[in-house]
Amino acid sequence: MSTWLLERARTLALAGSPSRRTLVIDFDGVVHDQNDGWRGGEVYGPPIPGAVQELQRRSAGGWSLAIVTARHHDLHDDVARWVEKHTALPTVVCAQRHAYWHGPEILVTNVKPGAVAYVDDNAVRFTLAAGGWTTALAGLPYSPDEVLALGGPA
Repeated sequence: MSTWLLERARTLALAGSPSRRTLVIDFDGVVHDQNDGWRGGEVYGPPIPGAVQELQRRSAGGWSLAIVTARHHDLHDDVARWVEKHTALPTVVCAQRHAYWHGPEILVTNVKPGAVAYVDDNAVRFTLAAGGWTTALAGLPYSPDEVLALGGPA
């Protein structure tokens, strides 16, 4: 287990934080393999290897789970059905903004509640010890218009 992750979980637990029992997990690329590209929001791919078992183990262990997606709210029911079909775990789709999530169901949302950790395939880890803003986005141009001009493999 990651040392920083265990330390974060311990710190939140000792403080009695409402986020101490919650894990937030990105849907596409972490749970759902969108292997054929974007199809207008269609949920069509297989599970990422290991995702189903990990969700089941964490849920059985007492973690509250939130699946976060950038998909429009109108598509959250499709995401929830996919999660239920593949994990056999109950889900809830909620339009409310939750600062925290505590429930036996997997919350499907596009709002990031407080959590011990956020599992995301596109995340950049930010720490002051690793250089903070000096290093967090190093290598990425300040203008998105420059990305293609810089070349490199596509």
